[in-house]
Amino acid sequence: MEEDYLASNDNELCIQVLETGGADIKTNGEDVYGGRPYNFEEVINAMGPPGRYQILQYVMMSVIYIPCVFINLSFVFIGLEPSFSCTEVNKTTLLQGFNNISKESTLYQVSFEDCQIQITSNKSGSFKRLKPIVCEKGYSYNGGKDVSIITEWDLVCESRGIGQMVQSSIALGWFIGITISSIFSDKHGRKRTLIFAVALSSITELGSAFAPNIYVMIGLRFFSGLFASGICSITFVLGAEMLVSKHRELFTLYFGFIRSFFSLILCGIGYLFIGESWRHLQVFLALCCMSPLLLIYFVDESASWLYSHGKYERATKIIKRVCRFNGVNFDRIKKVWGRLYTQEIKKLIDQKAAKDYNAIDIFRNTKLREYIFISWFTALCIDLSYFGIYLSASTLSGNMYLNIALMAILEFPGTLTTFIMLKYKGRRFVMMFFMAMAVVCFVASTVLGAAATTHTQHIAYTSTAFFLLGRFAIGNCYNTIFLYIPELFPTTLRSAGTGISFTGACLGRMIAPYMLPLHTLIPWAPGTCLIAILTASTLLLLKLPETKGRQLSSTIEIIIS
Repeated sequence: MEEDYLASNDNELCIQVLETGGADIKTNGEDVYGGRPYNFEEVINAMGPPGRYQILQYVMMSVIYIPCVFINLSFVFIGLEPSFSCTEVNKTTLLQGFNNISKESTLYQVSFEDCQIQITSNKSGSFKRLKPIVCEKGYSYNGGKDVSIITEWDLVCESRGIGQMVQSSIALGWFIGITISSIFSDKHGRKRTLIFAVALSSITELGSAFAPNIYVMIGLRFFSGLFASGICSITFVLGAEMLVSKHRELFTLYFGFIRSFFSLILCGIGYLFIGESWRHLQVFLALCCMSPLLLIYFVDESASWLYSHGKYERATKIIKRVCRFNGVNFDRIKKVWGRLYTQEIKKLIDQKAAKDYNAIDIFRNTKLREYIFISWFTALCIDLSYFGIYLSASTLSGNMYLNIALMAILEFPGTLTTFIMLKYKGRRFVMMFFMAMAVVCFVASTVLGAAATTHTQHIAYTSTAFFLLGRFAIGNCYNTIFLYIPELFPTTLRSAGTGISFTGACLGRMIAPYMLPLHTLIPWAPGTCLIAILTASTLLLLKLPETKGRQLSSTIEIIIS
């Protein structure tokens, strides 16, 4: 019985709590023992280093993370824009549409270009380009009509912007969903929200494969982003709350590898479906997104969340399960757990009520307002860079699939580099270092790219190399931000604070698809934009605190103190 290790004069109170399961008890998570604020992290620390329990939970959460990668990055393949030209028509028939010109077809040259048909007259050796005409019979694509949504619905030329809306709709759904799911998970629990998000994202992903037109596709992808955002944010919060500060770098290392691994797997899947209908690819990806449903039942609720919401009996069961899986004697943590348990009950009895925090409290506090703004802008910069580079892979010199695979492979050493640096340096330092590195690489890539011509292919390849190196640096920032931002906020507001911060990331993802058409118009513009915002974000990070070595705060009061 849990009450065995509690002080004898508290047994009656503890039994009462155990009988109710803590269902009617609320807490703001604040107490003082020995003259200092306590944290649930003391219990996690008492259980020792990560063991079999954490490994099993992380393996299951990595499978649950599949929809986050596939939904975000699949547009590179289902939204592929191959080379194309106007569908050829009979030249004599085409010339009949012109007035006041000779009908002798040998006097005219017809060129079927990307978005127009160009006619050039040839009279006595004098060439004159006539007014181009639109592609009357549609377009001919390299690879077939159904290789992507772009080719099936002719989302090229003047309709090119509509195609980019598919990816932007995911980001818009992510923008809304990450806030809703974060608030919901802070109030109703991480696991319950996670189950809801995985189930619904699987349904919308499968429905996308049968979309009859582009507008239904945009709507379904919006809901995919809406639900996938909950999977991503809650998985990271769960992973962070499972470890103490000194072991939390393992969380960054593991999920960095997982994201890189699934990105590489996605590239392989896209390569295997070359020449196939994009609908077949989408069905396969949707089935992969359904796989987490087989494991999500076995993922435990966050013991930290249960404790901060007064659900002590359920938290105790999870702690005992951790001890059993890891071979830790439960007696080892009785003293710490019992102390926090009884102190919380005494406080509730004395206060008779406790404050229930919500996302509004973040904006009521000056320090948290500053945290949320800088976190929001930093997330925007990193996601705009990360996804903008990924979605622009087709503009780089060389094979697109090879470039995407290289981006994924580069994240493996990048993640390991991040892990090693985080062991010895602070979170903020690592973020600023790699942001500065990305700025230098993008400056070099932009300058070399502008100087490259068809006769200086080696300069173009050097520009691509710097671009990929910048992607390496941004990938490391991406690894670190998911560790750094959750550590800035207290347990009672961690999911909400993380969610609001990552709405900036959603805005970055909404803008990212338009880097490709911008590159078509002004090749040096995307790199220049990334350089400007990353420089600003690097300087703003100086205003945030260093969180390395700090316990996760339970309440706003602890952060203020």
